[in-house]
Amino acid sequence: SRGDPLVCGESDTGLGGCSGFKTWANAKTFCETPGARLCTEEEIDERESGGTGCGYDSYMIWTSTSCATGYLLGKGNGDGTTECKAVSDTAYTRCCADVF
Repeated sequence: SRGDPLVCGESDTGLGGCSGFKTWANAKTFCETPGARLCTEEEIDERESGGTGCGYDSYMIWTSTSCATGYLLGKGNGDGTTECKAVSDTAYTRCCADVF
């Protein structure tokens, strides 16, 4: 089940395809250009974007949640695994949007 009924997540539909590896800033732009945003770590854990394509459920993806050296990565399947990475590192991206 998904967490918040007012948040939706996506990996490729409406985003111009799968993200591939991106730095944090490029991931943020990837999501914001079509009007979405990076998911928070909590949203990833609540599986807001889980199972939305690109095969990213088994990979670490960028979040908007900051940590000591940059931003947290969360496991795409929402299993609670996190990792703190520098903004210059690369990872996959899934996006979230608020439903109004």
